[in-house]
Amino acid sequence: VVVNRILPEVLCVRTHYKMGAVLAVKHLPFLGHKRIGFVGEHAGDPPPLALLAGYHHALRWAGIQPEAFLVAPDSRSAMDRWAGASNRPTAAFVAGQHHTFPFYKLARQRRLRIPEDIAVVGFDDDTNEAELLPALTTVAQPHKAAGREAVRLLLAGLEGRSISNQARLIPPHLVIRDSCG
Repeated sequence: VVVNRILPEVLCVRTHYKMGAVLAVKHLPFLGHKRIGFVGEHAGDPPPLALLAGYHHALRWAGIQPEAFLVAPDSRSAMDRWAGASNRPTAAFVAGQHHTFPFYKLARQRRLRIPEDIAVVGFDDDTNEAELLPALTTVAQPHKAAGREAVRLLLAGLEGRSISNQARLIPPHLVIRDSCG
């Protein structure tokens, strides 16, 4: 059993990444945002692809047409593309803490205020993210629940019970703080 990894022929317990992205992005239209950007890798590994798929799903749910201009692989690319544009997003889903800190820094450097000029929703809920100013609204990964499920599956296997090799997806939840207004 592995947690938040995908290996062939190995039972995996992981965050439901697509659901997390949907939670994050669906929150923004309720706050009036219609131009919502995505910052994060979007090639290769299943978790980033699931985050991007969730972003697109939530946009379509809100009646918003996805635009390639609004998708960036990292914070620098996003700011280079969006900061001076007249059609820049009013909100961004920043998928992962390794993008969140640079995004905040670059926004300040470009004199974009969070959340007044651009609202931000992150993904991870790392303990340091809560200390960003303004505090980051984010999707919390269910680390404890994933660990409990992994232990339950390991114990079941040790007891000789049959276990399906199908991945176990643990639902995340949205933590609302100050970065969306």
